[in-house]
Amino acid sequence: MCLMTVDFANSSNGSSRFKLRNHNWIKYLTTVALALVIIACANVRAPTGGKDDSTAPQVDLYSPSNFSTQFESRQIIMEFDEWIQLNDINNQLIVSPPMDPAPKVTLKKKSIIVELSENLLENTTYSLSFGEGVEDYRASNPASELRYVFSTGDALDSLHFDGKVVDAFSGKPMEDVKVMLYDELADSVVTKEKPLYFGITNKEGNFEIDYLKRGNFKCFALLDDNANYLLDDGESHGWTEIITPVVPDSSMDMIIRIHSPESNIQLLTDYESDSTGFVKMAFAYRGPSISVLPVDPSNAGQYSWPKSQDSAYFWMTKGEPANNLELKISDGDLVLDTIEIDWFSALPTRALPLKSNAKGKIRRDEGLNFSSSRILTQIDPSKLSFESDSTPVPFAIEIDESSTQVDLKAQLVDDQKYKLLMLPGAITSREGWTNDTLDISFSTQATDYYGNLDFSVVGLPDGKHILQFLNARDDVTYEFTMSQDTSFSISRVPPETFTLRAIQDLNDNDEWDGGDYWRDQQPEK
Repeated sequence: MCLMTVDFANSSNGSSRFKLRNHNWIKYLTTVALALVIIACANVRAPTGGKDDSTAPQVDLYSPSNFSTQFESRQIIMEFDEWIQLNDINNQLIVSPPMDPAPKVTLKKKSIIVELSENLLENTTYSLSFGEGVEDYRASNPASELRYVFSTGDALDSLHFDGKVVDAFSGKPMEDVKVMLYDELADSVVTKEKPLYFGITNKEGNFEIDYLKRGNFKCFALLDDNANYLLDDGESHGWTEIITPVVPDSSMDMIIRIHSPESNIQLLTDYESDSTGFVKMAFAYRGPSISVLPVDPSNAGQYSWPKSQDSAYFWMTKGEPANNLELKISDGDLVLDTIEIDWFSALPTRALPLKSNAKGKIRRDEGLNFSSSRILTQIDPSKLSFESDSTPVPFAIEIDESSTQVDLKAQLVDDQKYKLLMLPGAITSREGWTNDTLDISFSTQATDYYGNLDFSVVGLPDGKHILQFLNARDDVTYEFTMSQDTSFSISRVPPETFTLRAIQDLNDNDEWDGGDYWRDQQPEK
């Protein structure tokens, strides 16, 4: 309600303060005043209260009708019961079979208009699923069940194919994987042609492909990185035997396992060096046949790739100082790269960085070690002392094969306190850097900290298997091989939660292998 007060001010003698000669002016001013009051009263405010809109927009009219046959139109109009908006429609719209070019979707008031390609296949059922690409304007409720189906032939195809896609190694569901069907059964079709039908997996790895025609189809699952519907190098993929679709409301319970093929092209992907001839290198994958050698054979160096590290190392060990020193990096007989480094210029003196595994309590079988990001060359045992309850403990210390770690070996006892004192100069790197004073106290776990584990494996399929116990960090803690039902016993097991993984080692190489599509070899289970 608007409240208006009009105050007529009078002069002291009771007469009107203003005198208008023309009564038309009075009518004009009254009209203007009333208009201003009405405008003030007409401010638009957001409504308050009422229920939230949770209803998805509904289609009032399809043109042509949904589920049409003998379809010849190149335009589809869908009129909704409320104002709508588009949401990432180019990625949300799934058209099976794919159209080239893809349909163009535009918005007009309460309708969407879909412009179709001129190249529709004959006697084919098309399905357009809009995902969450259409939503109401007010509350952004998606029309998530929106699908338009038509056939260019006399009847709609009605068969169905469903299943689940998982990672071949972990068994975890894979999202956004394209499951593609081809009526051409040649292996090479996945690299040359777009599929006849396809669906996309959800967060649970499940997929459904409807409105399929009768027949046999090649089924191929692809994590399509570049969205071209074709298998390209390095893309994760999987496949099944030839499939035959089933009637609606039937489930095929198909599980497709996909894997990421290892690159078969070795590359030096990155490297860094300092002026002492120390080089840190990264490769496309860990390869046993990598070699790094000076181009000039009068120089020499050492190469190492520690198992616990992602990077490989090379460092010069002798040779006259020289400019433009070149290293040749090879994979077997194939030369991957040649790089140029400086070497044997002095680096600023600094403390040698060392990292110990002794933190609080350790298991006695762990031993004690110190790792570094530099190459270690010398140890002076006289500058180390190791004791328990003020009693010296015999020990041996050595640089391991990676040249980046020092192992201290001693006969440790359960539930015992230890102290290690490392004075400056105990460990030296190739640059001449030495450690600062390290004073480390730690203890070993008590005997009752551990448990014993007895278990049996029964019902094992034929062939060799690898059984692994993985800790919370997915590190393999225990591993066994077996080819028949077996019983095992493990003593001194720390209290951890383990995951057990069994690998069917079909090719007897003591490791899990991914599949090879071109040889029709599925990933090992």
